[in-house]
Amino acid sequence: MRRIAIIPARAGSVRIPGKNERIFHGEPIIKYSIDVAQQSGLFEQVWVSTDSARIGAYAQALGAHWLLRAGELAGPKAGTQAVVQHAVRQLSIEPGAKVCCIYATAPMLQIRDLDRGHNALTSQDAFTIAVGTEPLRDAGMFYWGWAESFEQGIPLYTIISRVVPIPENQICDINTEADWQKALAMFAALKGGQSYLPDNSK
Repeated sequence: MRRIAIIPARAGSVRIPGKNERIFHGEPIIKYSIDVAQQSGLFEQVWVSTDSARIGAYAQALGAHWLLRAGELAGPKAGTQAVVQHAVRQLSIEPGAKVCCIYATAPMLQIRDLDRGHNALTSQDAFTIAVGTEPLRDAGMFYWGWAESFEQGIPLYTIISRVVPIPENQICDINTEADWQKALAMFAALKGGQSYLPDNSK
């Protein structure tokens, strides 16, 4: 049974310009998502869905594949689920395959979290795994689901969804500059209290 990772990473970002490529503790932030997907050993292929050939080339240099998306899927109103649906269709991912959407801005994502999500999907036969905390709050990290669930546009959050709780010290959904600075500090703490300096790059 195939297992595919899809990382949405468009070039534009309104609140944090160039967010998916911005340097985070010395590396473009998307590198952390590509690395954890590759190092997990869970996936036969890791794909980056982007509207930017530059991001695609960078992903390819790291050993991932990339898929070009355009039109309304490249704009600020493009939803994650629609982007994954597009990738599933373009890549002809067959029903029964397991698809994991990993956010490009999830530097605190751990392999054990991906494992837990995969195990929950397999053992509970849910359509999708919504990742967050109790009460349900999107952690901004990843979703596991069956290819056909994404292809058919089944909502991520339903009574058949399963939640994989993530520790609070790993959760920072990065949407604003304040979120970015918070994530920098949290990442440093997770890495053993390394010295932390605010990232003032824009």
